[in-house]
Amino acid sequence: MANNSTLAGHVTIGDGVILGGFTAIHQFCKIGTYSMSAGNTTIFKDVPAFIMTRRLTENRQPGLKSRKNGHLFH
Repeated sequence: MANNSTLAGHVTIGDGVILGGFTAIHQFCKIGTYSMSAGNTTIFKDVPAFIMTRRLTENRQPGLKSRKNGHLFH
């Protein structure tokens, strides 16, 4: 568990789990054995064993606008 990892409510953490820095886990989530999370990740659902999670930073829904380098794009 790295610095500033946040566990909200009743969270179950399995054996050998690696949590990156600034990882936030929502209440009542279960983190499976030997799973890993990247830094600055928010986890809202259960994570199965042996799974790597990461932060999604790109908006992948067509027709919605996002900001990239201060400019709007489609």
